[in-house]
Amino acid sequence: VAPPFNRKDLLYSDGLLLAQRGNYPGAADVLERVPTDDPHEPDAKLELMICLQQMMHGADEATRGQLGERIARLADELEKSPLKLQAALIAAEVCTEMHQPGAALVRLKHINGERAADLRIAALVELDRPVEAADALAELHTPDFRIADALLKRINADLETTTEPEKARPLANAHLRVLRCLMAWDTHHPSGSLRLSYADALRRAG
Repeated sequence: VAPPFNRKDLLYSDGLLLAQRGNYPGAADVLERVPTDDPHEPDAKLELMICLQQMMHGADEATRGQLGERIARLADELEKSPLKLQAALIAAEVCTEMHQPGAALVRLKHINGERAADLRIAALVELDRPVEAADALAELHTPDFRIADALLKRINADLETTTEPEKARPLANAHLRVLRCLMAWDTHHPSGSLRLSYADALRRAG
């Protein structure tokens, strides 16, 4: 695509090739130059988002912030594209990585699926909304155990510091729902400690 050829119609395929080889900065540079009248332009923007997300790994805080902002702008640009949900999911992942749970929930508003549910639960946990997070967890078929564990720890911490019964009861019920889900998922590898926790949760919930 360099002079004297200037084959702009090859920019998208060249960018994909560079991305597949792990050259994310090079791929991003090429994908940025895909013209707006190219039929692959929406796909190029989505692939560019993926490259920028990969470039965030190991980058300093300032660079991560700049890359995150660029990803958010690309997601907005794809809002009217058939790829809008995929773009929103990537943007939500980036928001989660940057500890912006409120922004992540906005991006996830119209997205279904297991990955979106995991991100939604993580955002609710970070926003200290464990009861809503437990409700969302109960809808999952397979868990992300790191997220479930973080949720359990948050609920336990809240239960330890809550003295008002009207606040403690919803938390105890949420604790019970999370453990019930984990036990259902744990049928192939039953955990004795998990079953003890479940029994304790039953006692707390009354």
